[in-house]
Amino acid sequence: MHDRPQAKTGAERQPGRRAWRCAARGAVGCAWLTLSVGTAVAGDGNGNGNGHSTPIAALRVIDFGGFASARYLMDEESRGAPGSGASFQTLASLEEELQLWARGYAYHPNLATWQAEGGPVLVQQTYDSSAGANRKNDVLFNFAARMDFLEKKAYPFAVYFRRGHPTLSTTLTGSFLTETTGYGASASLLEPVAPVQVEVDASHDETTGAGLDRRIDDTLDIASIRFSKSYRKGDWVRLDHTRTRQESASGSPNLPVLQSLTRTDSTDFAAENVFGERRQLTLRQQGNLLDQTLENPGMTDFSYATYMADLRAQHRPDFATFYRYDYRNSSRDNQGSRLDAVVAGLNGVRGETVGYSADSHATRERSEGFRRTIGGARATANYTLADWGFGSLSLGGSWNADRTDQQSTVNQVSVFGEQVVLAGTAPVTLRNPYIVTSTVVVRNLTQTQVYAEGLDYRLVTVGSDVSIQRLLGGNILDGETVRVDYDYEPGGTVTYDSMGQSYSVSTTLLRHLTVFARYQDLRNSIISGRPTQPLNDVRLYEMGATFEHPLWHSFNIGGEVRHTNQDEDIAPYVRDSYSAYLDAPVPGTTSFRLTAYSEKVDNARSAEDVDLVRFAVHVQVRTWGRISCALDADYEQDTGGTLERRRRSQTLGLDWNYRRVRFGLRAQHFDESQGDTTREDSTVRAFIARDF
Repeated sequence: MHDRPQAKTGAERQPGRRAWRCAARGAVGCAWLTLSVGTAVAGDGNGNGNGHSTPIAALRVIDFGGFASARYLMDEESRGAPGSGASFQTLASLEEELQLWARGYAYHPNLATWQAEGGPVLVQQTYDSSAGANRKNDVLFNFAARMDFLEKKAYPFAVYFRRGHPTLSTTLTGSFLTETTGYGASASLLEPVAPVQVEVDASHDETTGAGLDRRIDDTLDIASIRFSKSYRKGDWVRLDHTRTRQESASGSPNLPVLQSLTRTDSTDFAAENVFGERRQLTLRQQGNLLDQTLENPGMTDFSYATYMADLRAQHRPDFATFYRYDYRNSSRDNQGSRLDAVVAGLNGVRGETVGYSADSHATRERSEGFRRTIGGARATANYTLADWGFGSLSLGGSWNADRTDQQSTVNQVSVFGEQVVLAGTAPVTLRNPYIVTSTVVVRNLTQTQVYAEGLDYRLVTVGSDVSIQRLLGGNILDGETVRVDYDYEPGGTVTYDSMGQSYSVSTTLLRHLTVFARYQDLRNSIISGRPTQPLNDVRLYEMGATFEHPLWHSFNIGGEVRHTNQDEDIAPYVRDSYSAYLDAPVPGTTSFRLTAYSEKVDNARSAEDVDLVRFAVHVQVRTWGRISCALDADYEQDTGGTLERRRRSQTLGLDWNYRRVRFGLRAQHFDESQGDTTREDSTVRAFIARDF
């Protein structure tokens, strides 16, 4: 028999003593609630019962209630991969919960109000897998209480405690039961006691639990103070400081966990001011200072600072100017980088047909052994003729000129902690070009685990771009946010000019058909130096059409056809895409939507092409008796790259409300493959609850 270990914080606890303590606490909470309800003195619910006819009570209940519910979860997953055989995991869980709640006040509603809730949770759980199986039955208790003091005064404060067992969702299908314990306090000083509003919060939270694909073991302490002030006519300023301490041993149960301890101090500033007789000037500012200390091996301290100022001036209804400054400074592992960017520009309209904008801008980047300055100007103009016989006509153009002065005495520049969301199995492009793939390190968000290339993810290179692709049989969850460290090649010492132009035209014919075309050209010319990476000249041609047309009885159909040919020095490609949809609503009861999409990308200098097909169906039905039903199904397949992928999913949802009874059902099935690796996951969730 195989028993899944449960994550714990601190010292290991004896199961019997822990269950006894939980039972005792829950019994005390339920007894207190029952006693409170039973000894309540009748009043009007607003504290008026404490007049001459009703004696003052230390504890008065003004409302109470509860609910009973049952929840069922079945999660069945199977995987298959070459060389490792097939494996499966099945989790079945039934939870019954009874919860009572009450709210009231102590002595007087303006002195202290309270609210409390709690009750038992019975859990029957069965786990079965290729490695073994086990069964367990638990009696758990949820309890939460909060007390607010002097809510109507200028110095309110509150304290709270909670112990719960919420269900945590880790993927579109995966979820498991957790245990959370938290307590904290908050206080405020308001006008007229304080010249500025002051808010103070402090909290402690612990979360533990384990499921089929994730283990949670986190402790988080947060203390914060906020100063805010509103003045004049809509002006305001805010200053926050937050200190956090996070201990984490969370991660995949299939990988070793390196416990991390992170201390963070963060100060945020924001303000908005409006000036002028006509309030035509608006200044917005915001900034952040962050200092992070990590006490786990292989990680180093991190500091970050940002500031942004944005000034907008509305000189006339048809003419405005804007000015913006951005500052960013980060440092880690004795390496720092700084960015300064300024832009000043204008925009306006002439009647209903002409619009225009222009700006001048400059950016300076600096890091150890690397400096790059970019300065230039940009202009755009568009012309719209709304009444053009049988349709409308739009013309647009943009022009830009930039000079880049780059000096580099290093071959590589480091990037730390770039956050990337890996949803599905489609590749996601990293921010910088010319990444040295051998330097890429991928960690989970809490940085307790390092993922392995070839097992959990793979790197895909197309031209100068590098993408990260989640692998189906690995330990990265669908939709998980990961942190990526890497080095990239800056391109040597060089000064060059870039001249770009873009033109577009679109016309709407007979109200339902729009035809468009676009041309873009970017040319680079070297002034001095020699780049270590090629400069990328681009010439792009694009054309297409969109169609939308209502049919009988509010039916709608539409779609788009688009052809793109990008001829460039580094990674030329040709893309063709087609999309279509059909809406078929039946007023008051049913809606139906069918969508289809196809995309083909031929990368001339890479085998990583795209040959994507996607279909999706959504049906929403609302029938008699307050029953709502939804059905979703989709299919996606990409056979263009070196690693083919396919995914099918079906989801059924049912909701029914009858008086105080609520019923819900969710059934999901996923079937996906990536190369020779396959995965299937079926999940059924059902609940029934009644309030009383």
